[in-house]
Amino acid sequence: MILLSLILLSAGSPTIPETTVASPIEQIATAPTLHENIGPFLHSLVDSTLYFGAGTFFGSVAILADIGWGVCQLSPWASTIGNECLVAAKILWIGATHSFAQAFKRFPFFSFVLTSTPSSCSAWNRNKKMLSQIPAATHEDQELLQFLERRWLAKATGCYPFLVNWMCPSFGISLQVHPETTNSYSRLPSDKFSVTYKNRVKAWKHFLPHPEYFPLILTRPSNIGDYFPFCFEIPHDENIQHAVERLARTKPTIDSPIVVDLTSVLPGGTLDRKEWHDVWHSYEESFSTWCNEHKIDLEKIVCIQRVQQQDIGGIRLLPFSGSCKETIAKQSQFILERISRFGLSANRVELDRSLLPSEPAFLQQNFAASIPIECETKEQWISFLNSIDHSWRSNHPQKTLMLKGTLQVLKDLCTILTQEKWEEIMRSPTRSSIAQACFKKIKEQLSLLVQEDEKASFLDTASHIEQVHADLSSLLEVFSPFAHKDFATVFQKHLTSIPQILQPLTSYGIHTSGMTSLAGIFKAVEKSLGRPPRVLYGENIYYECVYAAERIAHAASVQEATEQDWKDVDLLLAQFNPALKRINFQVSEYHVEKIAEVLHRALSERVGRPLSLAIDCTLDFSNSERVGRLLEEFQEEITRGDLNVMCFRSGLKYDLFGMDNYCGAPFFMVHNGDAQWSSFDSLLTDPALQTDRLSLNWFCLAYQHAAPYLESYRKQIFDNTRAVFNKIPKRLLNNTNLDYRIIPVDRDADPSFVDIKIFGPCHGFRGGLLVGVLLTVKCMEAGHPLLYRPSLGFYHPNLAVLFGEECTTVRLTLGLDPAQVDVIAECFKMIDTLNGLRAAPVESYESGLGCIPL
Repeated sequence: MILLSLILLSAGSPTIPETTVASPIEQIATAPTLHENIGPFLHSLVDSTLYFGAGTFFGSVAILADIGWGVCQLSPWASTIGNECLVAAKILWIGATHSFAQAFKRFPFFSFVLTSTPSSCSAWNRNKKMLSQIPAATHEDQELLQFLERRWLAKATGCYPFLVNWMCPSFGISLQVHPETTNSYSRLPSDKFSVTYKNRVKAWKHFLPHPEYFPLILTRPSNIGDYFPFCFEIPHDENIQHAVERLARTKPTIDSPIVVDLTSVLPGGTLDRKEWHDVWHSYEESFSTWCNEHKIDLEKIVCIQRVQQQDIGGIRLLPFSGSCKETIAKQSQFILERISRFGLSANRVELDRSLLPSEPAFLQQNFAASIPIECETKEQWISFLNSIDHSWRSNHPQKTLMLKGTLQVLKDLCTILTQEKWEEIMRSPTRSSIAQACFKKIKEQLSLLVQEDEKASFLDTASHIEQVHADLSSLLEVFSPFAHKDFATVFQKHLTSIPQILQPLTSYGIHTSGMTSLAGIFKAVEKSLGRPPRVLYGENIYYECVYAAERIAHAASVQEATEQDWKDVDLLLAQFNPALKRINFQVSEYHVEKIAEVLHRALSERVGRPLSLAIDCTLDFSNSERVGRLLEEFQEEITRGDLNVMCFRSGLKYDLFGMDNYCGAPFFMVHNGDAQWSSFDSLLTDPALQTDRLSLNWFCLAYQHAAPYLESYRKQIFDNTRAVFNKIPKRLLNNTNLDYRIIPVDRDADPSFVDIKIFGPCHGFRGGLLVGVLLTVKCMEAGHPLLYRPSLGFYHPNLAVLFGEECTTVRLTLGLDPAQVDVIAECFKMIDTLNGLRAAPVESYESGLGCIPL
């Protein structure tokens, strides 16, 4: 959330469409109508009025904050509450100044002479217009065009529309986004539905035979029943009495609702609502009667029917007739929570790919409108890319990193394509037109980068590269050069840290998310044991992994484990570098986890019985030296069959150059292949776990030759974060009795975030305004858009605010540009003054509390 800054126009900030500028590949538009001429004028007038009102509001509140500071000077709280009032006033004056400035820029009579930022969706609209001009000869071509339209600039974790449409422009920052962007994580619809998710559910419901109020939950395009705590499937030919008797004899291993899958029993694919309802009503009546006969509590039964539409799956809940709204909502949340937390929701690419009957066909036969030929041969395209590579001149290493890495994947795409594949695509009017349009747009963006002034901001460069990656995604979809079997070979060559003696024992795969990998690991361990596993998790493990472990097994932390826990443990969860500890964790320092010590103890306690270790490598290098050293230390236990090591990572974080436009989780496991490990083969074959084909193509392409650039990308973010820690006032790091604190990170760790804690009265409001909004406006002023996206690893700085009973946590992650380090360090100096004149170690804190550097 944006906290106080959301007050600005939060109730009335629609995304106002603007007339887009046609690119060279677009046809000349017809003359604008009177409505099209008046529309922008009225929109500008409304915008100007809203910005002026916001400036007036912020200015008024700033005056009150200044008055509060003056009053506090006469009290004992001058250095605490007084400084808080002063910082709040400075923040509000910044907001007022930029709101008034933007009001004048947007005012119709000044907008002709003052520079204004373009619409945040102008690039997306140009791409949509370009795609609309490409002929579609078949329904397959139509589906492709609709998918590419939806996919362009789509993100797994979007931004608040308020930020990109209103706040960024007031600071002169232009961001190009998807029109459905929203602050939600596509993997976690249980936390918040994205606009895209809601639109797909609404459209699909319209064409399913169930009543509209029956909840529909979107899933991976596969049967995920095995991932519920207990799923009872009734075959088509089983009578109801026998099914209920079988259900009554079942003893669930944990206290959880029983999911009854009626997919085989009920009609599927029919659009006749009355026919479906009659069948369901009859079955429901008999099923309820027999359940009552066997004293089965219907409150603990959740009936479902699975549905599928091409590359997306769904679960339709089937509430009993007497179910109240609260019961239906509770059952729906149970299913949604389980699917979300275990990474089994439809991923963002699958949401874009779904094509439903509600979408009308628009087959076009006019092939004369095809996009002009831009590159006749692969060699011509590679020659252009080489010319850009040789022409690039920049003294900014991070700009160079982004450009060189992008050029590498573009070159690799052409290199991997066979001449036969190239000619096949070029013979297709639709696909060749798409490819030529993408070549044209990529050429334009890369040419602009080469011509760019050295003084251009890093954000400007990154924005051009982001649009290149959007078109690269379209090319990957059109050419699709890789298959699932290719990833293992590519990833194996990248992982040089695996000891040579263990390489023949290593298997490789790619799942759709890190939590999907963990779900598969839990399932494989349980299958090998014939019971829920006993799990111990390390101090650095991600909080979602802890949440998942506690819901499928007996789980405990290694710090709190009993002697019996050590003897009984089946699965260890660990992570080398620290992950953010949620607000319910007590933490005084983050450091590298000593996985080897934990593993030695667990193996010694189990006395030769097999043990599994799952390492979350998301916040580590993909070719991790730490993992390599661990495997080398325990290679004897692995080859002997005592140990199975599995390493998984969320590829959304650092393996996309911050673009956040694919869904993948590279995975590998090392064991000796004994029969006791056979259940783990499902990690490589279960379709519910494997990523979608577009994301697969990206990860194959990226890991071929661009992996060093990706490693440099994550290292730069780690280095920027460490540089901020080096400039944080020592009192914020060393004093545990202050209201504003920052949790230190040990020198041996690779820091990926800054964990800021705010305690005391009204900590939520103070943390949101005096930390969250302060960091936001100061970064915005310096040209670094600090966005509130529920993830990390982006090329820009990012912020998340977590509210708790005792304190508020602000998680700050840095982007790629080192210029943001000094800006953020200055903010921390200001935040330190909010602690007032309380005692601090003289050797670790310098004086100067009275000065607030703004």
